[in-house]
Amino acid sequence: PALQARWAPPQCRDSPRQCRCCRWRRFRVSAPSSLGALVRLFLRLGFAGFGGPLVHIAIMETEVVERRRWLSKQEFLDGLALCQMLPGPASTQLGVLICHARGGLRGALIGGAAFILPGFCVMLAFTLLYERWGALPVLGPVFAGIAPAVVAVILFSAWRLGRSAVTRADTAVLCAAGFVLTAWLRFDTALTLILCGAAAAVLRRLAAGGATARVWALPALVTAAPEVYARLAWLWIKMGALVYGGGYVIIPVVRGEAVQRFGWMSDRVFLDGLALGQMTPGPIVNLSVFVGYQAGGLLGSIVAALGVFAPAFAVVLVAVPLMNRFKHLSWMKNFLAGVNASVVGAIVAATIPLARSAVVSPFTVIIGLASVGILWRFKVDTVWLVLGAGAVGWLWSLAG
Repeated sequence: PALQARWAPPQCRDSPRQCRCCRWRRFRVSAPSSLGALVRLFLRLGFAGFGGPLVHIAIMETEVVERRRWLSKQEFLDGLALCQMLPGPASTQLGVLICHARGGLRGALIGGAAFILPGFCVMLAFTLLYERWGALPVLGPVFAGIAPAVVAVILFSAWRLGRSAVTRADTAVLCAAGFVLTAWLRFDTALTLILCGAAAAVLRRLAAGGATARVWALPALVTAAPEVYARLAWLWIKMGALVYGGGYVIIPVVRGEAVQRFGWMSDRVFLDGLALGQMTPGPIVNLSVFVGYQAGGLLGSIVAALGVFAPAFAVVLVAVPLMNRFKHLSWMKNFLAGVNASVVGAIVAATIPLARSAVVSPFTVIIGLASVGILWRFKVDTVWLVLGAGAVGWLWSLAG
């Protein structure tokens, strides 16, 4: 009743969960969660999100849909479909969307910042260690254990999402199309989702025609001229706002600017920064922290990180209300149904190269199979599963 009185129009007497005129409002801001709960969850997700955006999405699905039931599977799928089609880091945008759905604008800003902060801090720590010793921390055994567990988490999440998204013959075909277009034909992910969504909208419309429709001392904050910080900000705003197809597509653009045009670092240092980015939680755009430090010290890291993540907040906060206004229309429902089905196929396709690089020995096979069994049999927290797998990898290296 309190929610109804707050969100429903005066003439509406149904509950927000049932009423058509209120349902889009419920997706935008559902039953409020305390900011403390949002911050605790997304800080934890930010620390445990090794392996890239697919890992973040899988863990979010487990925590938000399965464990806490903050969103339904359909709401999660609709939000994921929207974020996959928007420019910028999809997993960050999805985190902002979830926080917005649970805590409004304040929740989106604070919860989204909590999700980004761990990756920024870990990447900055690794950058300072690299600046001190000129070498990478030895963390290989830990990640040998984490990688197969991450693959298991992604696949298990794709299976669960598929049960909700693939419910008819046409969505099964679109799921297969999303897999084929992504894995074999190497289509851009956003283009794949749009094509599949449009196909679903058209086909269902046609069918409706016959039926119904440095480390020991504090590093200097400012180490460069003002124009360097302006260039950093502009570079990473472009990366955050104009890039489709996953974080890896930023690599040639950033290298062209940071190495060739401005000479902030050498190719060797740039490659080391990429390696550090693979060893930290959070999306690959955390490379901005390393590049920013090389160009302008600690302030450069902050400027670059703000530049790359700010568009994700802005785009989501603009796009979500628009989607909520139109998603009750039949053509939008059909479009989202096609996108949701193809998202599942695209996730499975993107997991294949991850599995090839992660499952490389009998030990990693055992870790992967054990992770699947644990996920299937027990409702274990995926964050602790991933961190536990890393501890097992470290212990195995000590035993060997």
